[in-house]
Amino acid sequence: MHYPILVSQLALAAFTTFGLGAQIPFDDNFDDITVIPEEGRINPVGTYHGKDYTGFDALQPGIPGVITLDGVAPETPPNQAVAGIMAGVVSAIAIAEGTKSFALSSFYYGCATQTDQGLIELATACNITVTGYGSTAAGAKPVVSQVFDFKPVEDLEVQQAPFLGNFGPRFTNLAKATFVQSPGTPTTVMLLDEIIGSNET
Repeated sequence: MHYPILVSQLALAAFTTFGLGAQIPFDDNFDDITVIPEEGRINPVGTYHGKDYTGFDALQPGIPGVITLDGVAPETPPNQAVAGIMAGVVSAIAIAEGTKSFALSSFYYGCATQTDQGLIELATACNITVTGYGSTAAGAKPVVSQVFDFKPVEDLEVQQAPFLGNFGPRFTNLAKATFVQSPGTPTTVMLLDEIIGSNET
């Protein structure tokens, strides 16, 4: 009648012996970040759910209660993340203090044009390349990469629904992941939501 205790002890021993950490699921939807509606350059995501977001800003497209026709809708309103908004800044997710590594499972994505003032305009076709690294050190070599295509419907005068992207099984044990859109022009940005995965702590 002591099997549960024995199993718990064996599990603890396995974690201690092999250095396995706890797997903590995350759902990064950015909805708990306070933002100024429609402003995408002044709401940096920063450290969020055990990861450091560089080159990502939280964005609330449109004003609550007012219909907006621009860009790509967040999968879970009101917020989404906008990336690629600043020229010369690589958009990346990296482990924060207390996180050993992370895995990526899926996300919702799209692309849109932006004005010189950073306002999101029409949805536009793009490719998003996500590259994973096992280290945050400078010069670290990538361990996995995957390309996601986004092609909005012909009627660009309506807000587009985001596409669902599923990461391959090798997107695990990552220390960093970069997100790069093509075309990589200053007028094209990525819109991301519901980035789902897990952290190893």
